[in-house]
Order: sequence, then structure tokens, then C-alpha cells
Amino acid sequence: MGGTSTDSIYAIQHGGGINGFNTNILRTPSDKSLIVLLNNTGGAPLSNITNAILGIINNKTYSMPKKSVADAMLTVIEAKGIDAGITHYNEIKDSELYNLEESDLNAMGYQLMGGLTI
Repeated sequence: MGGTSTDSIYAIQHGGGINGFNTNILRTPSDKSLIVLLNNTGGAPLSNITNAILGIINNKTYSMPKKSVADAMLTVIEAKGIDAGITHYNEIKDSELYNLEESDLNAMGYQLMGGLTI
């Protein structure tokens, strides 16, 4: 059904992304609901957001999407340096409020490498 409900509903969903953009679309034919998410900030957790929205529109419980460990770490690295970023990573990596994805960390690495000057 979406959100944190164990109910189910038939839905058609597709998502994708490239070069800093990602998208997700979900349609439930039974009530003709349509959820379209377009993002140009990198790899937002659109599937999790879509599930929360589906829960909301069907009056079911839902969980807020978790924050990205990589995004939080990058913010600290840019403000205070790599050592502070590593310390912050160790503080939040196991937190229930954050999601740790290898692809996010990889994208952060490429972003940091793109800012290097030789």
C-alpha cells in the first residue's frame, strides 16, 4: 500500500536517473492516483518518498525518508575538511535517521575529485 502499511494495492512504477537527475512515477489504476517525482539534486531516495506519499494519500502510516550519510558527510568536508568529515561519518553511519548507500558515497567521491586542483 505504501508508507509502512502491510496492506497491498496494485501499482505500476518506474524510475531512472542519469548525471545528477533521477525520477520516479507510480500509478495506481484502481483509484487513478498518479505520483510523479522529478529531482535534479543528485540521487534523492525517490522510491522511499513515493512510498510515503502513497501511504499519505491512502491514510496509512508512513516513515519519513532517511537522510543521506554521503550528503551529510560532504557538507562537513566542504566546511571543515576531510578529518571532520570522517569523524562525522563515524558518528552517523549507524543512525536510524540516516541511510548509507554505496552509490551515494561513490557519487560524493567523484564530486570531491571534480573539485580538485593540481
